[in-house]
Formats: sequence, C-alpha cells, structure tokens
Amino acid sequence: MIRYYSGLLLLLFAVLAGCDTPEPYTGNPNPLWDLHKVYGRVKTLKTEYFEPMMKDGKMVPGSHVGDNITWDSIDAKGQLFITKIFTLDGQLKKYETYIYNPKGQLIAIESFNGNGDNNTHQDIFFNDKDEKIKQVVTLKLPEGEKTYWRTWVYDSLGHVAESYVYDVDSMLASRETLSYYEGDSGKLHVHKLFIGMDSLKYYNEYVYDAQKRDSILFRFRPNVAGDSVVYQSKYLYTYDEMGNEINRKLINAEGEVRAESRFEYIFDDHKNWIQRIEYVDEEPNVVKVRTFTYYD
Repeated sequence: MIRYYSGLLLLLFAVLAGCDTPEPYTGNPNPLWDLHKVYGRVKTLKTEYFEPMMKDGKMVPGSHVGDNITWDSIDAKGQLFITKIFTLDGQLKKYETYIYNPKGQLIAIESFNGNGDNNTHQDIFFNDKDEKIKQVVTLKLPEGEKTYWRTWVYDSLGHVAESYVYDVDSMLASRETLSYYEGDSGKLHVHKLFIGMDSLKYYNEYVYDAQKRDSILFRFRPNVAGDSVVYQSKYLYTYDEMGNEINRKLINAEGEVRAESRFEYIFDDHKNWIQRIEYVDEEPNVVKVRTFTYYD
C-alpha cells in the first residue's frame, strides 16, 4: 500500500491509562522506526522471513526465505540510530546511521556497504514551523557524486499539499499532490503521482474506519490511450483490536476478488507481535519473525 511522506507522520508515544490498546511507542518522527508499529521501550528489533511448515499440527517457521536479515537498534529516547542488514549467512551487507537535531528531528542518514564504504548521504531540512521542506540525497559512485532532491509544500493547516522530486540534472522527475478530508484531521483523501509536472501515473483515494485506519484504498490509472482515467481496483483492509492487519482483499473493477491475504499473529508480553503468518488465498505463504529486546 502506498503511504505518502515515507511514514513521516508523527506518532505520539503514550500509553492510555485504563485502555487495553496502547499507542505505539516511537519517541520521534523517524519514518523507518514508526512503520514498524511497536510497543514498549524497544532496544533492538531483528526481522527475518521463513517458509511456513507444519510441525506437530501447527504452522511454524521453516527455512529462511528472502535475501536479508534486518537488525534495528534504538536508543533510550526511542530514536532509531542504526539499521544493519545481513545476508542469510551472517555477512554484513549494508548499514545505515541516523542523525538527529536537539528537537529529535531526523536530519541526516548515512548509508554504508558492508566493508564500511560510505555510498549515500541524505540531508533533511526543516523550516521555522518544524515542517520538513527539503531532502537532498547524494550518491557516491565510482565515477563521482550524483545528487537529487525532494521538496515539500504545505497548506494553511500544515498538511503536505505538494511534493517535487528533481533528478541529477535538476530536471523535475515527478510531482505529488495530496488532499485531505474536511477539517484538520490530517487524514489523506486523494494522493496523485505525476511523471514530470502533469503526466499522471496513478492516483489513490483513501477511506478510513472509525479508528482512522485505512479501510478502503481505491486505485485509478490512465487508460491505455492516456486520455482519460479509469477505476482500476480497490483494497479492503480489516484489523484486530490492536490495529494489526488481519485481512486484505484486492478487488478488481468488475467486483471480483483477485487476491486475498490473511494474517495470523503470536504476541509477546509487551503486545508486540513476534510472529506473523501470511496466507494468500488460504495457502500459507511466508512467516515473518520479529525478535525484540527491551530497555525495561
């Protein structure tokens, strides 16, 4: 599912007194950490993928699948400060470090390959309203450095209204426009992506449930001739009481269910899920395993 702003929507860390559903602990608007949706004061998070296999009448992780194992480290403030990516045989493939200003805003990301060579640097800039307005990415290649960047424009309520991406030749590569439901809820309503200034690639319309979670996503694309936009498909999402996705359906324009995913979870004492089995059209597809350590 396409989510704008790379998840840079600030989630508050707080546990609601007397409520069975705590808010995720994040501590800062770091997109990479927020997207994990975790609870409690997490110190490290290891993420792995496995083939599903049946053992003693239960579906359990089998052999590793995919190419990577990810290890995130978080400081006591809740700030993600390093992500390491390993190959399945334990070799360090890549790692990223994250730098924050005194306000806790993510202002730089450094990416390194396994031997320690720095290959990407990102700088993130904010205005005096603490709105992110520019991100500059420098690629360090054998033939020299290349730089591209992205800028953001906000509406009067502080919501992102437009975003522009420029390539290494300072040419406009893509443009996004965003609109919101009435009022200041901040819930995204329509997201459009253009190649260049005005060549529409797609647009999405979002509908939310009573808990302000994605409920329906409608996808539209230009037709083959490119002179009109047609309804293509929609996704339907269902969640458990903790906000974890438990069902997702892809329905085409004719109303047919083209694919359905179902998710089963195992949780730890902090209400974080540590195992998720995905079934695609009721066939077990992949087991995602998360291993946590905590500060408390």
